Amino acid sequence: NTDKDTTTYSQMASMTCNIEPNGKIDITMEDGYEDGVFRLCRGSDSKVEWKLMNDMLSLTLYPYSDKHVLDRWDDLGNRVDAASVESFDYHFFKYVFLPQPEKVLKWVYDNRDYKSLSLTMPLGFYYRYTPQSRKIIDEAIARLDNPAIQTYYTEMTELWITND
Repeated sequence: NTDKDTTTYSQMASMTCNIEPNGKIDITMEDGYEDGVFRLCRGSDSKVEWKLMNDMLSLTLYPYSDKHVLDRWDDLGNRVDAASVESFDYHFFKYVFLPQPEKVLKWVYDNRDYKSLSLTMPLGFYYRYTPQSRKIIDEAIARLDNPAIQTYYTEMTELWITND
């Protein structure tokens, strides 16, 4: 029973994974379809926003060891807009950065010339506005074993603070 303010949908997603010899999980294929119901709250953009939120929630379920998960978060970070960026920042920081901060910091550093660095957006937000998070990020930077990476993040954190 729908009206002009709703759209119908249903969704199913599945993944095919391989476990590599080192024990890491690699997602080799994603299948999914959707149709169903959601309320249209902002015209034509609402389906896009709903899709972005759904993608965020799906990515929070990816295994940390998937070798492409940070690439997927970076791609998603390039697609979020003002309406969904706060959710992106929250989900990435809480479900990706906090459980594995050194891995995230190294990935961003290793990809600084190749990617948009959309993954620095949530780090900068939490560094700038949350003292507890600033401490967590600073401690993760201090645990990095590469002085070049530490210097990179020292400069980055100074930018995050001065760009208030």
